[in-house]
Amino acid sequence: MNKHARHRLPHPRRSVTEAIEHEGHQVQLTFGFYEHGWITEIFGGSTKRGAQIDHLVADVAVALSLGLQVGLTLQQPTKSIGHIPDPFQPVGHRPASLIGAILQTAFQIEGELWL
Repeated sequence: MNKHARHRLPHPRRSVTEAIEHEGHQVQLTFGFYEHGWITEIFGGSTKRGAQIDHLVADVAVALSLGLQVGLTLQQPTKSIGHIPDPFQPVGHRPASLIGAILQTAFQIEGELWL
C-alpha cells in the first residue's frame, strides 16, 4: 500500500466529542476513529460561529484529518508544537497555541482508548 494514499474510512465510525478552552477560546471537537481505535478525522468549530477563530479551527481539523488518513501519527505534530512552561500541568508545560491544544486533546483521547 502506498503510504501516502488515503485510507478508506469505515462507515459508520465511532466518535467522541470534546469541548476545550484555550486562552479564552472555546472550541468543540469531534474525533472519528478507525476500527482499531486510532483517530482518523477531526471536526471542529468555535462557539463564535462564523468568526475567524471558527474558520481557523475548522481548517486545522481538515488539515489534521488529511494527515491522519495518509499515515501521520498524532505523536509527530504533538511533540513538535510550541509549549509554555506551566508548573501546574503534570508534564510541566502546556500548548502555546490553540492548534497545540487541539493536538494535545486528540493525543490524550487516543491514548485513553489504549489504556
